[in-house]
Order: sequence, then structure tokens, then C-alpha cells
Amino acid sequence: RSLPDLSARFVLVPAGMDWRKNVEGAVEAYGRLPEELRDRHQLVLACKVDAEQERWVRDLAEAAGIAGHLLVTGYVSDEQLVLLYQTAELVLFPSFYEGFGLPVLEARRCGARVICSSSSSLPEVIPDARAMFNPWLVDEIAERLHSALDDPATTAMLGRVPDPGFTWELAADRLVEVYRRVRPAAPRVPAPAELHRRRLAVVTVLPPTASGIADHSRRLVEAIHHGIDDTDVTVFVEQTASWSDELPYPVHELVTLPPRWADGEFDEVLYCFGNTPTFRSFYPMMAIVPGHVFLHDVRLVGAFDQRRIDLLAHHEYGGNPDGDAIFARPVARRASSVMVQSQHAVELLESDGGGTAIDVGPIPCAALDDIRPIRDGGAPWVVSAGVAHESKLTGVVSDAMRLLHDRRDVRTALVGAHSDEFVTDDDPTVAVGRVAEPEFDSWLRRAEVLVQLRVTSNGESSGVVPEALARGVALVVSDMGAMAELPDDVCVKVPVDISASELCDVVGELLADDARRTSLRVAALEYASRHTPLVQARRIVDVVFGD
Repeated sequence: RSLPDLSARFVLVPAGMDWRKNVEGAVEAYGRLPEELRDRHQLVLACKVDAEQERWVRDLAEAAGIAGHLLVTGYVSDEQLVLLYQTAELVLFPSFYEGFGLPVLEARRCGARVICSSSSSLPEVIPDARAMFNPWLVDEIAERLHSALDDPATTAMLGRVPDPGFTWELAADRLVEVYRRVRPAAPRVPAPAELHRRRLAVVTVLPPTASGIADHSRRLVEAIHHGIDDTDVTVFVEQTASWSDELPYPVHELVTLPPRWADGEFDEVLYCFGNTPTFRSFYPMMAIVPGHVFLHDVRLVGAFDQRRIDLLAHHEYGGNPDGDAIFARPVARRASSVMVQSQHAVELLESDGGGTAIDVGPIPCAALDDIRPIRDGGAPWVVSAGVAHESKLTGVVSDAMRLLHDRRDVRTALVGAHSDEFVTDDDPTVAVGRVAEPEFDSWLRRAEVLVQLRVTSNGESSGVVPEALARGVALVVSDMGAMAELPDDVCVKVPVDISASELCDVVGELLADDARRTSLRVAALEYASRHTPLVQARRIVDVVFGD
């Protein structure tokens, strides 16, 4: 009677509008169910919402194609919540992080079947992996949801998940036990070797995660570990990432950072932010564990969609007056300090209202064992590397390569993801696609000229450019953003609005000028020797520890 729009069969999400509750994941996953299954059920979101939050959720439902299958109850009393638990076909709890997960335990005590995230504390509350999913993978949520609603064996199994045995009496007994056990402890006196060691936690991604930021972070952490004697470094990554057991520094799951921070294991924390959904969980973690921020991009349009950022701005800063300009503002304002890799990024963040950043750039050039060019005696190679996209003028580069073939004996290649989208079947240019690091290295060393252009910027620095400089490759770049700050003697800079014909002329002249390419190589290698990962690591550590 109190919820007249409630359907007879429904999936209950006892959530909240806190970002970590992952309402978006629940809606998107429900939208991926087969149509006939959606038609038999209703998705019920039970939590308090204001008008803007409800509008945001309904926009999500519209985008997921389930607008007619969603009921947002608003605030429900305990009595109503018990009835919802008792009558739900299934309870879905997709949180990214929970300190305990009381709604899961409540739902089970009320007789509900539950599927929930495998993150943080939740495996302790529902001790059966078959009832769990990775909250960051929407397809996995949808798959578990489909099975729970449509497979009788799964339905029966969910009804038999064992109770973990938590009671208020048990909690009270354990607390009393702790009080009885605790005694005033003598303060620990550090050993002399520990007195001046600084302890840094780095929250980031590491290989094999396919990300330039993962490669940068690996080199940064290695430089701190091996090159800065008074600083210990520990890395925290998402639990879905994998890493090598042979790393010389400790790596832990991100969900273990709060208790370690509370126990005083670290003096400072550094969050490395990139522009993909991989980094979404870092922002809410900053509310629990404060820290410094290293922004690889200063407009986080890929890490947070606009609706989520609007919601953050509404709750934290009283509205959204500046539209796109607030993408990095919540992150920057929550940070103890903000570091970037170019003056361009400093200016962009400030113009977006994100405050003042510290330039610890440029992006470093890794030391290499072998920088000898690879030459096979054939025509020279002209290469463009990295993810192919119109923002990187890949279409212009591809057209220029086609013109080059008409004018001289040359070989051309696009190396990176989506390169095949810019090359036709009759094109002389090779679309290599994404390749592993050894093959990527060989393509850079094979290049007589490397072309790296860009027409827009979110404050990022090209990861391919320092790789090319470290190998002494003759480099053509756009005169914009961080690339405009490179010394004129290490690369050839071209206008952002360069045409294919003009680019063809620039590359052709460079191919014809052996002395110019040699001069560029010498200057690039000298530049790379001065801008190493250790140089940047020292700058970052100095900022973090206030030196």
C-alpha cells in the first residue's frame, strides 16, 4: 500500500547515493539482461534521493533502456525495508567498498537471496564466491544477475548460502574481550637505521595493466625504491590487477590501505590519476586516506562521466556553474598537493578552477640497454605510434603517408590500437595495431622519422615522445600542449592545423637531410640523459614530503 507502483516480482538494490554504492553499475547491468527477463521483473532502488539525484538515476535508466522497469522508492522505513527484503525476488548489492555490509546480512536474515560484490569486507558477510561478482565489471554483474533470476540451480544455491554467524551479542563479547586484553604499551623506539626513513604509499596501476600510466608508475616506483635511499615505497592497486611476485617493493590491494594508514604505516600517500574508468575508485578513497595527487591528465573526462561529476559538484561545492571545467576540480581540491608534468597542465588546471599545480615534469625518458637504430638496407620507415584517433590527427598522418609514397621511396606504418581504422585495403601504409613492449621498441628504433601529432589536450603528456627521445629518433610533433615545451633542437614542431600536404613536405625534407636528423638524434639523447625517471622521482618525493 505504501509503494503502489511496486511490481509483484522485483530485484531490490538497498543502496545509497554515495558513489561507492555503484548505483550506475546496477542500472547498467540490469539493462544488459535479456528483454524477456527484464519484462518479468522490476529494478527497485531503495534509498533517500533528492530531485537531482533521482533525475540522474532516471537518466541512467533511460540510457540503459530500462526506464519503464525502474522504481525509485525514496526513503523507506525499517518496517518497509523488512517487507521489501522478504518479498524481493533477489537482492543486488553492487558496492565498490563497504566497511561491513550490513544490508547484505539484513537481507539474508529476512530470507532474501542475495548477490553482491566481492570487494572489501563483503566476502566475510556472504561467505560463498558463487554469490559474488567483481563490481567494476558490468558484464560480470549482469551475468550473475541473469543466472540468479533464470537458473533454478543458482536460485536454490543462493537460498542455501550459510549464515556467517554475526550477532550483536557476538560483537559485544568481542569488544569486551578487546578491552580486557589491551594494556598500555611502551612506545616503540625506532632502530637508528629507521629514524630518518620516510614511508610513502603510492596508489596507482602497474603492468600488466595496459596503460602508459602503469609503465610510468613502474619506472617511478623503481626509481624511488632503488635511487632514493631515505624513502621506502609501497604500492597499492585494485584487487582485480595482477602483478609479479618478483617485484622488489611490496604491492598490496587498495582496500587494505585504510587500516594500514590508520595504523600509522605510512607518512604520506600519492595517488596517480589517469583519464580512464580504471581510476574511479581513487577519488572516494581520498576521502578516507588523504594524500597528494599526480595528474597524468587534468581533465578527467574519461575517468568520470559528466553526470557523476555534476553530482559530485552539487554535493561538495554547491552546484555546477562551470560545466566541463569541473572535471578535475573535486580531485584537485581534495588533494594535499597536485603535481603535473608540464606548464601547459599547470595553466589548464588553473583555468578550470582546480587551483595551483606543481610542475614536476617533463615526462621522463627511460634508460635503455640498446638504442641502436634498426636498419635493413631497405627504404626508410616513417612511423606514427600510439592509439590512433582523430584527436591525434591520425587521419592527417595517414593521408600524409599516402602522399609520401607518391613522391619518394619510403615505407610507412601506424603502430597502435585502432590503426586499422585509418588504413584502407589498398593503402601502402602498414596498420600494425597494438603490440607488446619488445615489438614496440623495435618499431621506434626502425623509424627514420617518427610523427606524433595532437589537436586537443586534457593536460596529458605523450608517452611515446620520451620513448622516441630516449632512442634518438628524429621526431615531428605538434606545437601545442606539453610538446610545445620541448627544446627546439630535439624535435621538429609543426602547427596544430597542419594539412596532409604540408606534413608530407616536412617529413620529406627531414628524410632528405641526414645532417638534420643526426643533429636531432644527438640533442634528443642528451635531453634524455637529463630527464630520467630518477630525476622526476626526486622532484615528486620532495613535493610530497615538503622538502
